[in-house]
Amino acid sequence: MDGIKLVAGNANRQLAEAIGAYLQTPLTKCQVRRFADMEVFVEIQENVRGSDVFILQSTSFPTNDHLMELLTIDLHAAQIQGFFDIPVDNLYSAPVMVKDIKERFDTSKVMVVSPDVGGVVRARALANRINAPLAIVDKRRPRAGESEVMNIIGDVEGYSCILVDDIVDSGGTLCNAAEALMKKGASDVSAYLTHGVLSGGAVARITASSLKEVVVTDTIQPSEAVRVAKNIRVISVASLLGEAIRRTAGEESVSSLFD
Repeated sequence: MDGIKLVAGNANRQLAEAIGAYLQTPLTKCQVRRFADMEVFVEIQENVRGSDVFILQSTSFPTNDHLMELLTIDLHAAQIQGFFDIPVDNLYSAPVMVKDIKERFDTSKVMVVSPDVGGVVRARALANRINAPLAIVDKRRPRAGESEVMNIIGDVEGYSCILVDDIVDSGGTLCNAAEALMKKGASDVSAYLTHGVLSGGAVARITASSLKEVVVTDTIQPSEAVRVAKNIRVISVASLLGEAIRRTAGEESVSSLFD
């Protein structure tokens, strides 16, 4: 890809290298280090004048240090896109998830489930892609960090249920939803999630839950606990991000990636 320069921060070097491999473009030589007073210093060690430069950086922990994220994927709120005064493409992980689901499930027996009312649009979009019905978990949150499942909207009995969300942190909501679905007669419950934060005891909580499998993408570099967990699997969005970069540089449609 002549004319493209890929610059990686320190947040997720592994994903950046996978994107470079997809585009057959090596990462631009750069150094991100700190002065004695901990001020961040970035030095680009190649000439990038006249090139299309793509900065690959996630906002995973430590978030303050990784804040500048210019290639965005699955924004938690779509309205965030309007806060930029430069063109921004909000990329979605749905195509990668759909491909994986079709390879591993009999979609005629799948029910897509939104873990809350706020995620219905996201879940419905994925359900439409695989021609599956939709259910919703109606929950109430007594206080921050706690969730209580109240009801399942939809008949899930006999279905392989797939919970779909953009992010999972503590995993409490996810595990509660899976338990509620199993009580309502689901044959099994899996989850597809874009950003696997999985903080604190999340991995242990998921491992001990009724979830058959939790699939997360590599937007956040998986920890060792995630890699060895028996029911957590990581799929890559490197090809999706790489293709978005290729199309942007070639002045082609990016939105058609999600048609």
